[in-house]
Amino acid sequence: MKHESYDILARCLAVDDHHHLKEEPEFQEACFAVETSPELQQELEEARSFLKSHPVLIEVDLMPSDVRSRISKALEGSAAKPAPAGQQILGPWQIRSQFAWAACLVLLLGAISVLSSSLIEGQAKKEYNHLLAQQHPEDAFRMEVGRLVAGRFSLDERSDSTTHLVSWLGDQGITGIQVPSEMPDDNVLGCAQFDAPFGKIGVVCFDVEGEVVHMFMTCARDVGLQSPMAPSRFKLNEREALQWSDGDNLYLMIPDQKDADLPEIFL
Repeated sequence: MKHESYDILARCLAVDDHHHLKEEPEFQEACFAVETSPELQQELEEARSFLKSHPVLIEVDLMPSDVRSRISKALEGSAAKPAPAGQQILGPWQIRSQFAWAACLVLLLGAISVLSSSLIEGQAKKEYNHLLAQQHPEDAFRMEVGRLVAGRFSLDERSDSTTHLVSWLGDQGITGIQVPSEMPDDNVLGCAQFDAPFGKIGVVCFDVEGEVVHMFMTCARDVGLQSPMAPSRFKLNEREALQWSDGDNLYLMIPDQKDADLPEIFL
C-alpha cells in the first residue's frame, strides 16, 4: 500500500507543474484518492513543502529496484504509445538525443562561422598586402601607418625610457632613430615593430599633454629617399600628420584619436 501512496503523491505533484496531465485517467484517480483521504492530503502537503525548500536531485542508482522497474515500464509504455495523426510523440531518450544533436549543431555552426571569418580575413589581408606591394614605397608607408592607427595595434615593448625603446627597435633592425628634442622623454609609453612589403616599420608612442601620439619610422632608403626631407603636414585617416626625413629614416607623427590635433610642440 505504501508504494501505491508514493505513486499517488508523485502523480499529484506532477500535476502541479504539468496541468495537462489532469486529463489523464491515472492522474485523475490519484487526485481523487487524495481528496478522499486526510492522511494522503497531509503527506502531499509535506511533500510540497519539502520540494519547495529543497532542490530536486534524482539519483536513479539510489532508487529501490521496484521503483526503477516502474520507471522503466513507464518509459517503455511512453515509447510504444501511438501518436495522433500528423503528430509525433517523443520519449525521454529521444528528447535527450535531440538536445544533444542540437548542442552539437550549435558548436558545428560556431566552428564554421569562425573558420569562415578567418578565411575571409586571410583573403582580405592577402589582397591588401598585394595592393600595398603595388604602391610607391613612400605611399605604402603612409597606407600602412593609417591602417595600424585605425586598427589599435599592440605594443611589443613597454618602458619609460626613450633610449631603451630606441635600442630595442635597433635590435629588431630599425636603426639610426632620432627622436625630436621636443618629445618629452618622461612621457614615453612603449614601442612596436611591423613587417611591410618594402621593409620594417617601427613606432614609439608617447603621452603628450594627455594625448597619445605615435611616431612611426622606416628606413629612408627602403622607400626611395636619398636625402633629408623638410617637415610637411597633411591629413591621414582623419588625423593630422607630420612627416619628415633625416636621411636615415622617414618619420611620420600622428595622434591616436580621429580629428585630434598634434600637440603644439611639434608644429
